[in-house]
Amino acid sequence: IIQYYIFFFFKQKTAYEMLRSLVGSEMCIRDSYGRRIATCSADRSVKVFTQQKNGSWKQNSSFTANNAVVFRVKWAHPDFGSILATCSYDKYVIIWEEKKKSTQSWYSDVEDTESIWLERYKFCESKDSIEDVAFAPRAYGLMLASASADGRLRIYEAPDTMNLSSWSIVSDNMVNQYGISCISWNKNEWDKPMIVVGCRDSKTTSNRINEKFADEGGLESDKNSLIDENEKGVNLLHIYQGKQGSQGSPWEKIASLEFEGFYHVKNVNDVSWSQLMGRSFHMISSCSQEGVFVWYLEINEDPQTKKNNVKVTRLERLSLADEIIVWRVSWNFISTVLVTNSEDNYVRLWKKTMEQKWLCVREIKEEKEDFEDAVQTNELKQSVT
Repeated sequence: IIQYYIFFFFKQKTAYEMLRSLVGSEMCIRDSYGRRIATCSADRSVKVFTQQKNGSWKQNSSFTANNAVVFRVKWAHPDFGSILATCSYDKYVIIWEEKKKSTQSWYSDVEDTESIWLERYKFCESKDSIEDVAFAPRAYGLMLASASADGRLRIYEAPDTMNLSSWSIVSDNMVNQYGISCISWNKNEWDKPMIVVGCRDSKTTSNRINEKFADEGGLESDKNSLIDENEKGVNLLHIYQGKQGSQGSPWEKIASLEFEGFYHVKNVNDVSWSQLMGRSFHMISSCSQEGVFVWYLEINEDPQTKKNNVKVTRLERLSLADEIIVWRVSWNFISTVLVTNSEDNYVRLWKKTMEQKWLCVREIKEEKEDFEDAVQTNELKQSVT
C-alpha cells in the first residue's frame, strides 16, 4: 500500500530515476488508483505520467498551467472523469479535463498514447496567491476547496458534473488575517463535510509582504497596516464544517485544535486528515517549525444544534530534531503509515508500534550530488533547446 500511495517510495528504480529528473518540481501527487502521477513546478508546467505494466513510467502529457509558479496540483475522483485542479502565485485556480488522443485505456497491454488537457474553468476571486487546493470526497459531489494567502477559505461546487464550465461558490470564509497555507478534507463520507485548515503566522506573512512591497514599490505605512506585530499566540489550526447543498451558506468553524495548552503558533506547512477505516477516532497530522504532530479526535454530532463537537483526546509528537523543518506530511491509504518530507533532504516513513509510539521505520535520502547532476542535465537540455 505504501508503494502505491506515496509515489516516491515505491521500490522500482525506473520510477525513482524518473522522479529525480524532475528538477524544480514543487508538488507531485498520484491519482486515486495509484497508477498515474501529476507533477507541477516553478516553470509553470504540469506533467502527467502513467505507470506501464512492466513497472516503468511514461509521460503522457505536459502543458503550461498558469502564468506563475504552480504551487499544487490535485486529482478529482475518477468517477467524475479525468480532472485536475492547479493553483498558483498568479491568484488563479484552474480546472483541467483530459482528452485522449486515442481510445486506448491505461490498463491495457498496449502502451498509452499522449493526451491533451483542456482548460474548463478559472476561479478569479482571490486577491492573493492560492496556496493549496483539494477536491472533496466523492460522496459530497464535485466540490473543490481553495486556500488563499489573503486568508480566505473558499468552497466551490459543480452543480452539473457533466459541465465543468459551470461552477458556483458555496462558501467564502475569512479564516486568518495572515493567510492560509494548507487544507485537507475529512475523508469519512458518513460525516458532514469538514475540512482542516492550517494557517500562516505573522512572521511568515510579514516576510512575504516585505518582499511583495519591495517588488511593487509599496509605501511603508501601507505595509505596516497589513500586519499587527503585537498579536502573538494565535491558534493556527482549525476545523470548518459545512452542509451538503447549502449553497451561499458560510461554513462554520467548529474547533481550533488544542491539547493541554499546546497549539500551533508557528506557520503550519502541511496538514493531512487520515482515513477513518473503522476506527472510533480521527487522526490529523500537521507539521510546522514546532515539529510533526498527530492529533487524535473524537467527533460527535450535537442532536440539538446538528453541529459536530470535536474533542482532542491525545496529541503525539514525532521524534525529530528540533531544528529540522518538515514541509509535507501524508498518510498511506489505510492510515497506518505516516510519511514526512523535511528540509534535511530525508523522506521518512513512520509506523505505530505495539507500545503506541510512532517509530521511524525507513529513511530515504536525496543525495546532493544526484540533485546537482539533475540540475546540470536540465540546464544542458534547456541550452540545447
